[in-house]
Amino acid sequence: MMTVTEVPFGDASLYRLTNSAGNYVELSNFGARIVSFVVGGRQMVLGFDNLADYQQTPHIGATIGRVAGRIQEGRATITGLSYQFAVNHPAGYTLHGGNPGFDERYFETVVLTESVAACQVTFRYVSPALEHGFPGEVTLDVTHRFDEDNCWTVLFDATSTADTLFNPTNHVYFNLTGDVGQSVFDHILQVSADEVAVLASNGLPTGQKQSVAGSDFDFRRPLGLSQIAQSQMAAIRQFDGLDHPFFLTDSSNAGRLISPDGRFELVVQTNQTAVVVFTMNFGATGLKFRGKEMVKHAGITFETQSAPGSERFADFGQIVLKKGDTYHAETAYQVTQKG
Repeated sequence: MMTVTEVPFGDASLYRLTNSAGNYVELSNFGARIVSFVVGGRQMVLGFDNLADYQQTPHIGATIGRVAGRIQEGRATITGLSYQFAVNHPAGYTLHGGNPGFDERYFETVVLTESVAACQVTFRYVSPALEHGFPGEVTLDVTHRFDEDNCWTVLFDATSTADTLFNPTNHVYFNLTGDVGQSVFDHILQVSADEVAVLASNGLPTGQKQSVAGSDFDFRRPLGLSQIAQSQMAAIRQFDGLDHPFFLTDSSNAGRLISPDGRFELVVQTNQTAVVVFTMNFGATGLKFRGKEMVKHAGITFETQSAPGSERFADFGQIVLKKGDTYHAETAYQVTQKG
């Protein structure tokens, strides 16, 4: 029998979902986020052990929205009407839906479920109409499920009272060594994508797609992330790593990550059409996770979504949520321990 326990987490709550092997995920209603993912005694994700640190660095492990990624000049046309959204980045665009985003909201806990095979927690947030300029009141349920196969699944279900943009994701960072003192460039990566979005120097998509064939973006078969560290490609060097949307060709095997010691493997499955892979390209920040200072490139994301830029480029994806429709997205992150 799997179990769910709840303890205080500052002025929020922390929920632990544990399977019969003793592996678990920890979740908080602050940002509807993942805090821990432990398999075989090893921590799989970056996180903090207190709420105050999340309040200072809110994206870590959190639900991102209404729209993940960058919106050029904070402007978009929705069903023939032009909207101006809150611009919250010095480069003049809207990032991750504005500040404060979903990652800084206290969600209501609406469902706690235990069963033999899996358990889950559902968090709800009602985003008021014109929050950061986005039309429509949006009701979002974020469900985190954990099962006996060490599979953590995130499900988004949302409705809106008016046509709006909606393209959420989860901003979890993985490091399968359990040590933020080790770079993820020692891991092995696979991404099922033939094309990657071309980005301008400010990170905004240009609307072009580039074939990964013959480039350092080609992870269609498992390869060491060291090729990113060593890359001479301008498109990679300008960001000092990956921060790129990949257009998925096989969502049932969207991504794969293998620890340097080969003992742990992460497989990502989704119903989304793209994934932003970000290798935490920060310089020296002094940021500490669970008491240990991170090195550069200490984590990697698999931000499943429609590709950023979908509000401008039709072939990137479709992110208009129509009044009366229901948005549904799900992504599963399964960790297998070997030996």
